[in-house]
Amino acid sequence: MDEPPGSDLPRSIAATTLRSDRLVLRPLQAGDAEAIAALLDDVEVVRWTSRIPHPYRLADAVYFLTEIAPRETCWGIAVAGGALAGVGGLAARADAPDVELGYWLGRPFWGRGYATEAAGLMLDQAWSEGRARVLSGYFDGNLRSRRVLGKLGFREVGRSTRHNLALGRDLPHVDMLVERPAASGSAAAAPGG
Repeated sequence: MDEPPGSDLPRSIAATTLRSDRLVLRPLQAGDAEAIAALLDDVEVVRWTSRIPHPYRLADAVYFLTEIAPRETCWGIAVAGGALAGVGGLAARADAPDVELGYWLGRPFWGRGYATEAAGLMLDQAWSEGRARVLSGYFDGNLRSRRVLGKLGFREVGRSTRHNLALGRDLPHVDMLVERPAASGSAAAAPGG
């Protein structure tokens, strides 16, 4: 019998499990390839990302899990009950000592506050690792990400142009930054935020 695509992947790609009342951010697994491919084969999702192609196929998900995720701190964003809703991570940047927060959710999971909740958990992880600042941003026009980052205390620090692989062109990008809170060290949003 033939092995399913991606069965040769490591069972889990290292990351600490993070939890809230509604979400579990867990290490990515080989078995996530099909769910990732299904959620990302939607131009309305990938048009707001920089590194994700469209159309998105199972081979793209396998490549992500074997070549990209092992070099970055990535989590599968799962809702209570286990369904994979998206992926988030903290990626090192070559041009700065800081990490960059990124995330995406499949369209069935939009509008429920999951992005704010997941990003808050990842920020808390960055603070617990001793990070002083975290970078992020959004393509101009992505009002959902603007609201998420604003709720988490990110402020605009500049404008740039970034390539959007799905759309095949450079687009205006709003660059944002948040600094570690002085008091509690926590930036996690309340559930539903």
